[in-house]
Amino acid sequence: MVKTTVYLPHALKAELERAASERGCSEADLIREGVRLAIAHQTPPRPTIGIFVSDDPLFAEHADAHLAGFGRP
Repeated sequence: MVKTTVYLPHALKAELERAASERGCSEADLIREGVRLAIAHQTPPRPTIGIFVSDDPLFAEHADAHLAGFGRP
């Protein structure tokens, strides 16, 4: 393992101490678990590229006109 230093606000450190004591594990175990969970539940960023090609360089400026009536029968 690699040693890493983490700075916590006093209140969070107190919660960490209490939770580790209640679970019967070390603070380091809880921190590792938290990091694993944070990484596992990470959602990938949405792509920022365009989703279609337009030859109109002003397409975005005229978007309202292009979309007029969209979604209406």
